[in-house]
Amino acid sequence: MKAIVERMGGEYAVVLLGQEQYKIILPLSYLPEEIRERDVLDIDININRKLTLQRLQRQSHRLKEKVKRARGEKVLQAPSQS
Repeated sequence: MKAIVERMGGEYAVVLLGQEQYKIILPLSYLPEEIRERDVLDIDININRKLTLQRLQRQSHRLKEKVKRARGEKVLQAPSQS
């Protein structure tokens, strides 16, 4: 997908995305340091299946804990992640 840097100001850039030129605002920290107004960007979006699955598993676990609490059942605390 192509995008055009329309303008930059402060810590943000206004980028026109795709043929439809949807206007999005991105932090400059997300863009290459040498970015300039009117630059054309190539944007590639991918799905991270592994992280998606991990997120769904965490949500499922939290939902099961809420159901147990609602029923008055004891819920074991998961070990903290460091």
